[in-house]
Amino acid sequence: MRAAALGIAGLLLGIAVPARAQAPGAATPPAAAGEKKPVTISADRLEVDRKRFLARYSGNVVAVDRGRCMTITSDEMEFNFDEKMEEIQKAVAQGQVRITHRDQRSVSERAEYYPKEDRAVLTGRPTKVWQQDDVLVGSKIVLWFKEDRSIVESDGKQRVQSVFAQREKQQRKRPAAASRGDCD
Repeated sequence: MRAAALGIAGLLLGIAVPARAQAPGAATPPAAAGEKKPVTISADRLEVDRKRFLARYSGNVVAVDRGRCMTITSDEMEFNFDEKMEEIQKAVAQGQVRITHRDQRSVSERAEYYPKEDRAVLTGRPTKVWQQDDVLVGSKIVLWFKEDRSIVESDGKQRVQSVFAQREKQQRKRPAAASRGDCD
């Protein structure tokens, strides 16, 4: 069961899993050039259902993907896998969801993450995304992380809102893509 849990943790957000799990307490070897960084998931409980191709973490869930500079926290997360239990098709976080990705932060009640597309769909109240001092608010926000773009929708009751902070032109420039790749 430990190997299955480690494999699921390694599969968060589409990361390849080594065939052999590392022994508890063993030192992590230094990453080779181009090697993917580890993913760490902690929670109060983990349930794996191989027949239904899913894993469910519950209670104070924290998932950290250093390779993508992403952290997701929530009350619970469920991962739907392919039939071989080797690749995540979809991850769903529910309850007090917070996502940080590089210089972007978000809060929502529910988030669906699609690793192949590097896309997240945030819903529930409040649903907000911040980047520096700028903020977007809506009932549904779709984020494409690699493309650095988003779509914000209203529920018909409350309109979409955005606030863009006034900054000097020099400060508004974003760092080059190469320098954003390292989140240490």
